[in-house]
Amino acid sequence: MKVRKFPLIRLVTGFLFALLLVSNNLYAELPTIKVEGNENTQTSYVVNLTKNCLENQKAESTAEVDSAGLKTCILNSQLFADATIDLSSDAITVTIDERWTLIPVPIISSDSGGGTSVGVFLLEQNFLGRGKTVAIGATTSDSEGLLFFMYEDPSLFFSDWKLKFNFGTQKSQIDLYDGDEEIDGIKNNATFFNAFLGYKLHQDLTGSLIFQRVISRYESYEDYVRPKDFAANSYGLEFVLDKSDFKFYFQEGLRGELTVLKQFLRDDKDDLVTTGNLNLRWEFLTYSDQALQLSMGAGAVDKADRRSAIKIGSQIGARGVPDEGAWAESYGFLSADYQIPLMSGEDGTWTVAPFVDCGSINSI
Repeated sequence: MKVRKFPLIRLVTGFLFALLLVSNNLYAELPTIKVEGNENTQTSYVVNLTKNCLENQKAESTAEVDSAGLKTCILNSQLFADATIDLSSDAITVTIDERWTLIPVPIISSDSGGGTSVGVFLLEQNFLGRGKTVAIGATTSDSEGLLFFMYEDPSLFFSDWKLKFNFGTQKSQIDLYDGDEEIDGIKNNATFFNAFLGYKLHQDLTGSLIFQRVISRYESYEDYVRPKDFAANSYGLEFVLDKSDFKFYFQEGLRGELTVLKQFLRDDKDDLVTTGNLNLRWEFLTYSDQALQLSMGAGAVDKADRRSAIKIGSQIGARGVPDEGAWAESYGFLSADYQIPLMSGEDGTWTVAPFVDCGSINSI
């Protein structure tokens, strides 16, 4: 019997076309949606964003629409400074006030080698006026450097699917500390690629499949033992619970992320490594427009060595530890930040934030 083989491109094209048909017919019963105030954002994007929000409300007519909830849902895209909802018997009119979404981020910092790292990142949160995010950037110094690209589509073809990928190269010098004393270190030239394909399992819950490819090439560094080069492929799962609402300078509500990543191929024949991380954050208003942020995090790796250990330092929960200055087999932390806004404008809010971190690190 002769088996007919279908090229992969036909399968991919059919899948994407099916998504497009579903997204175009899912909301056929809803009233007409009119959009005003958009200059950089495409009308079709705002219309479909509004339809997604109405689907979350299970609204089938203007009489069933919660206008305050619809406004909050639209602002959660983080593309608009304000939105006004006007309901009538035959249409829903959405008037938006757009934010500036093309953000250059200059970087000047001290690197772990004692030099100065300089660079710039360019972030566009409304690429082509369709709510997609693109980031590109580079940093350089005498001992370190990074070249990075990222693309994210939070609603692929206006469906419940999500696509995200990033890739780049990074030259890093990572030092291990015991108190203030440097006791070990590695230099790594890494090339990486990460891809996430996600699906909205519930209004507030997204699950994603992950693929990761990392190639690490190490250099001799002082008198420390040079690690063995390796390349590895990994697959994994990520679950994101997001019950937060965007409030311009913070996310009010609860957000949690659980990620598990397992290697399935290594060219150095060493043991395959599994890594897990859990992060929770809860933010809420206190006095006036001030906000309290409570965070907790935990992580572990099952076969930790100098290469695969979780590198901790400078992030929330470990801001008193030098950048990547602790190499952990497992860790846990609690953190509290109190955000006090000082000055606000159309492009952002300046805040001062006293904080406290506490945690435990099980070093390799």
